[in-house]
Amino acid sequence: MFKNNYSISDLLVLLAFIFLAFLPSFFNYFDESWYSSLKKPALTPPNWVIPIIWSLLFSLLGFTGFCFWQKRSSPPAKIALMLYLILIFLLCSWSIVFFSFKLLGWSLIVLGLIVLITSVLTQIGLIIFGRKVLFALVPLLLWTSFAFYLNLVFYSLNS
Repeated sequence: MFKNNYSISDLLVLLAFIFLAFLPSFFNYFDESWYSSLKKPALTPPNWVIPIIWSLLFSLLGFTGFCFWQKRSSPPAKIALMLYLILIFLLCSWSIVFFSFKLLGWSLIVLGLIVLITSVLTQIGLIIFGRKVLFALVPLLLWTSFAFYLNLVFYSLNS
């Protein structure tokens, strides 16, 4: 999973994956008045916590993409890279569907797909890297599962 020597091109690829992982943050239009008008689940974290958590998760996701890229000649890593790109697309989509379009039901479906793909990526990571990959993907899996719960309660309270 980790090499001792990295070339300049390796570092550029790592930076590209980190940028790609942070791409969903560029699609996050936060309508404060709409969001504050929603009935919220009891476990909703304070607004200031969310960017901190997502910054950490996006960094770990960028690192994970880079690790899969390094093993790209193996069939499981090729599948993981395809799922990785779908995951980034879905993460971008969730912000748009939830905050811009205000479609709580559809955003729940998108989040369910995010949890599913993150679960599959975790399993593929275990196959390729063993337990070392868990520190990078399990936090994303836990957070998106919690976000799914929150989105479900948002939907039930506000529909």
